[in-house]
Amino acid sequence: MPYVDPDRKREYNKEYYSKNRCEIITQKRKYNSDNKDKINRYMRKYHHQNKDARLEYMKEWRLKNKESILSKSKIKNRNYVLLWKTFFKEYYGEFPSCQICGITLKWDGSKNEVVHWDHKNGKDRFRYPASIYTRSLNKENKQLWVGLDYGILCLVCNHRLPTENRLDWLNSALEYSTRK
Repeated sequence: MPYVDPDRKREYNKEYYSKNRCEIITQKRKYNSDNKDKINRYMRKYHHQNKDARLEYMKEWRLKNKESILSKSKIKNRNYVLLWKTFFKEYYGEFPSCQICGITLKWDGSKNEVVHWDHKNGKDRFRYPASIYTRSLNKENKQLWVGLDYGILCLVCNHRLPTENRLDWLNSALEYSTRK
């Protein structure tokens, strides 16, 4: 018997769902697993047809919830940074030294005395170690980090060392410094 009053219908639906929750969830899971292709086709079609409306909705939602999003991401990133710094201290030691000039560095502190990463490897491509802080600290990411073999530098050496054409620059600097 259809309800004319929408509030009464809503009330009935809530009551029915609360009584039959487990059965409804089981039926939905079974339907979803049996009809994955059908659901995927429908979702692709829906997203394609409503792209502009969805983007507008997401934009509005992000603006309304900006503070909540930022606070959650800051907490998450802060936790990742702390975990990675603990790993770095275990892997490189509490006070690593610059691999060029040899001065002792810290993991936290002023810009001049803190660890800086050499962003260059031997294959003439850039690497950005700061992005590792946005990843969780798991076995795979630890192995990835160890395999990348970043250099530890002080601020001065990091600024002096070029990122591109490094060998040419070093050869020119050596040639210049050994001239009479």
